[in-house]
Amino acid sequence: MGENLTIMSVARMAGVSKSTVSRVLNNEPTVKPKTREQVLRVIEESGYMPNEIARSLVRQRSNLVGLITPFQVTSFYRNEYFRDVLRGVNNVLKEQEYDVILSPGNGVELDAIKKFVKTYHVGGIILLYSIPDDPSICYLLDNKIPFVVIGASEGFDNICQISYDYRSAMFDIVDDFIRHGRKKIAFFPSNTGLSTVRDYIAGYAEALLSHKLPVESKYLVEHQDTIEDIKETISCFKKNNSMPDAIIVSGDAVCLDLLSYCKVEGIRIPDDLAVFSLENGPANEILEISSLDLDYIQMGTLASRMLLDMLKGGEPHQKCLAYKIYYRNSSGAK
Repeated sequence: MGENLTIMSVARMAGVSKSTVSRVLNNEPTVKPKTREQVLRVIEESGYMPNEIARSLVRQRSNLVGLITPFQVTSFYRNEYFRDVLRGVNNVLKEQEYDVILSPGNGVELDAIKKFVKTYHVGGIILLYSIPDDPSICYLLDNKIPFVVIGASEGFDNICQISYDYRSAMFDIVDDFIRHGRKKIAFFPSNTGLSTVRDYIAGYAEALLSHKLPVESKYLVEHQDTIEDIKETISCFKKNNSMPDAIIVSGDAVCLDLLSYCKVEGIRIPDDLAVFSLENGPANEILEISSLDLDYIQMGTLASRMLLDMLKGGEPHQKCLAYKIYYRNSSGAK
């Protein structure tokens, strides 16, 4: 069904205008939350793909770019990193009359890429994440499909990539905690199978070892997706008399859940527990949350430009952007 849909079809099913659907796809803030959710639900349930697919069948390659994400559509739009990357991607590609089609990876990203290439004849692929020795990257290289990786990768040289030095960023964060007397530092990563997260963990371990502190698996707790997950983890820390004095979380949603739970439990921030987020959302300055500032929109913008350059015959190259760290009250900064 999704293959025959147009943006007008999505608008009709959602009971909104075509321009509203376009604003949702471009993550414009003027759309009301209820309307956004309504449009996203239709997109997810229908499997909407732009009508450019039909035109691509008579050409060797289409004006389509495939975007591989690790989440379902609705979760994608609620995640600041992937949402803002998409905004940057769209800002560039729509000016060049390219459409973007999305597919969540969830362990079958190679199948999605093959479908993009063989059925939709995409001009290129943007991978919003990578895993070690990624079979998706191997397939794209073997078949000479232009692509860009956003984030870290492992096992590949001379690929087109836009990233940050995640390892050094995490080293700086942990090192600062230790220098201010915090020695039991926990990290709540999103998914330890992703290369970017593995870089964060490597920086975390390197900083601890540089101060002759052990790297303890009990302080690396994956998939803290809900406040119930956090409650269970903190309870386990307390039960085992191993409560950390600092926690680094993967993003702002987890951070807000952690702060809410600490408030209920009477855990004082930052006196009892320092907190740091690896995202720097708009509320962080107001709530005085220490955070790592990575420009996700810029990543999407640069990735799109790099892909367009490759589509014109350019050579693959890498860009590593400069990160910023903001130390605020949640980590004890004055």
